[in-house]
Amino acid sequence: MANCFRMFLHCLANNLLVSLRQTIANPPVEVASSNYLDPHEVPVEAQAGRARRHRFNRRRQADPLGEGHACTWRLRLIKVAARIKVTARRVRVFLSGSWPYLHHFHAVIRTLLPDT
Repeated sequence: MANCFRMFLHCLANNLLVSLRQTIANPPVEVASSNYLDPHEVPVEAQAGRARRHRFNRRRQADPLGEGHACTWRLRLIKVAARIKVTARRVRVFLSGSWPYLHHFHAVIRTLLPDT
C-alpha cells in the first residue's frame, strides 16, 4: 500500500508540473515566411535533423520553463533558499535579490496571480 501511495504522489507531481508548464508557457511567435502554403515546404513539426534541433533549442532558450523538464523546474524554482515569515494575516516569502532566476519566479507568480 505504501508503494501505491508513493506512485500516486509521483503521478500527482507530474500532472502538476505538466499543467503548470501549459499555463506558464510563453512560446515565441513563429514568423511566417509567406502568406501562402508552399507544397515543398516541410512543416516545423515534421522537420528532421539539424533544422528541428535548431528550432527546439531556440524555443528552449526563449522559454526555458515552458519546455523545461522536471529538473529545470526543480533547479530554477523549487530549490531556492528563502526566508519565510508567518504572521496572523499572511505568509511572506523573502527571496534574495541576487538570485539569478528571480525573473522566472516573478513570471510564474504574475501568470498564476494576475491581480498581485
